[in-house]
Order: sequence, then C-alpha cells, then structure tokens
Amino acid sequence: MVDPIILTSGVEDHVISLLLSPLIVTDYNDTIQDLQEDLIATVFNILYHEDNIITFAKNPDAVIPVIEALGTGNANTQSTAAAIILKLSTYTPDRVIIANSEGLKSLLHVVEKGCKNYPEARITAVEAVFNLCVIKKID
Repeated sequence: MVDPIILTSGVEDHVISLLLSPLIVTDYNDTIQDLQEDLIATVFNILYHEDNIITFAKNPDAVIPVIEALGTGNANTQSTAAAIILKLSTYTPDRVIIANSEGLKSLLHVVEKGCKNYPEARITAVEAVFNLCVIKKID
C-alpha cells in the first residue's frame, strides 16, 4: 500500500490553489464537468489523511470550488463533494467557512433535489448539515 500524500507546511496553500484553479470557470460544459469530477475525487482522496483536512480547512478559497460542485457537478461529483463537506464539517473553523460560502444552501439543494443514482449523496448531505448545525459546548 502506498502512503497517502501529506501536504507539508509552507506549500499547501499554493498546491491547493493550483489543484483547484481549473474549477474557477463560469461555463460548466461536459469537458469541465469531467475535469470537475476528477479534481473533486482527487481532493477527496487527499483528505484521507487528517493533517490534510486541517491544511485544506485553513484555505477558505479551497472550500468554495467544492461547495460550487454541489450545485454544478454531475451526480457523482455532487456525492463526492457532499462527502468532502461532511469531512470538513467536523472541524469547527470550517463550519463558519462553509456556512459563509453558501455551503449550507448547496447541501440543502442536494437534500431536496437529490441525485437519482446516488441516494447516499442525500444521506451524506444531511449528515453534513447536521454537523454544521451542532454547536459543541466548550468547558
């Protein structure tokens, strides 16, 4: 088994921005949707390691393309993007970033409209919404 990639301090913002830069477009044609699906899947795989989740979370610009994928992506992309938001929603600072970036609205869109071939996307979106709404008591 290959060790997961761990983003190192100092280069992570540049790497994340570079990885997601192709998603900053206004016209989501079929080619862009295929690329979007691949890049969102890559982000999901990178976030396998907890250190990478924290690194990703420190870059609010990285969260925005994932949130946009909830509304513009195909069913598979929406499902993967919802899973990414679920992972990110477990970290308190991310909750504010996600909420301020239309994340909650996009998740509710997935819950309402759903992905016909990916019912798990709805479940994942509901779990992410729940995480975003929970406030942990600080002792």
